[in-house]
Amino acid sequence: MGAMEKPEGSVVTQRRGAGEAAPIKAPMSLKEFLEKVEPGRSEVVGAALSNRPNSSMGASGYHTVLDLPSIQLYCTTDTCAGPHYFDGPGEPRVDGKSASWLFATYVCRHCKTMRKTFALRIAPLAEGNCRIFKLGEAFPFGDPIPPRVLDLLGDEKEYFKKGVRAERDGLGIGAFTYYRRVVENKKGAIIDQFVKVAERLGAPAEMIMDLKAASKETQFTKAISTIKHGIPDSLKIDSHNPLLLLHDALSDGMHVQEDSHCLELASSIRLVLVDTVNRVQNVLKDNAELKAGVAKLLEAQRSRANAKASG
Repeated sequence: MGAMEKPEGSVVTQRRGAGEAAPIKAPMSLKEFLEKVEPGRSEVVGAALSNRPNSSMGASGYHTVLDLPSIQLYCTTDTCAGPHYFDGPGEPRVDGKSASWLFATYVCRHCKTMRKTFALRIAPLAEGNCRIFKLGEAFPFGDPIPPRVLDLLGDEKEYFKKGVRAERDGLGIGAFTYYRRVVENKKGAIIDQFVKVAERLGAPAEMIMDLKAASKETQFTKAISTIKHGIPDSLKIDSHNPLLLLHDALSDGMHVQEDSHCLELASSIRLVLVDTVNRVQNVLKDNAELKAGVAKLLEAQRSRANAKASG
């Protein structure tokens, strides 16, 4: 692209006919573009370019930079394993008159280990705006699937990955269909994890019996109706049973053909499923660590008592 492009995002409306005007989408922020726009798309980004005076000895004039902000991404390292802020290379130079390519590498501010590189094509517009095309990014776009989720899903994990890819591509019916298969086929394994949590926390016998019976049901609806004494509070999401949330979402989607609604349901199913697995694992882990801590304290107590007795 040669000459400066027309500032697509700087006008409010464009003419469609006599007396008619269509709104033009406002430019998005560079932070939103990097965090939320998948590869293969371009967007008009507002106030992303700035001019800086040349600082080299004897140089005059200005050069153009891309004002890269800090962004929030999911860090996969063991140290982080969650969303953290990533910092970029500051203000890299770009061509202020024609399109140019840039590889921008971000580093996790917390662990200083994980890196995320974006391949971008920047075409300058007016008033510091630009049109940016995201060719790709490594690691892949979107939050990674936690390993603990894939471990639980076992032989269904490939279908879950396909559901994630379909969701990221905006294919609502496809994503919903994959997630529905996974949840329905793995509901027993999920409920078995609920049983472990209930037993570990010393839940009432009636609750444990309900959960064990539900894990053996082949139909999701029957499994839900079997759980009459609830689930441990530590597994609830905003006081709601995640199994019931998943069941309602799956029941809703079965009667809806609109792709956009299926996409919303698919996203909710994924979020609830991942959060539920994390809650289960956190409870089991915390309980195991607590038991180990108590055992160490008791051992130290016995050692002191033995030392005192022998002295």
